[in-house]
Amino acid sequence: MSDPKLLQHISKKDSDKEAIAAKVMDMPELLSEIFEGLNADQANIKYGCDKILRLISEKAPALLYLHKDCASALAS
Repeated sequence: MSDPKLLQHISKKDSDKEAIAAKVMDMPELLSEIFEGLNADQANIKYGCDKILRLISEKAPALLYLHKDCASALAS
């Protein structure tokens, strides 16, 4: 499942990153979109996704561990 407006919402300066992180934690299938957003050309999307992943890593690090393949692909 994906949310076509998720990255668009993240790109807004006044978006509530905490609320988005909570939504992603409730719907972990959205994590792949957040990881994809790290490769976006737009800085506001890229850094917004980074912020959301950092929030998730503080509250539910196990969710990110399940997607370590995405993180590994970004590192290489």
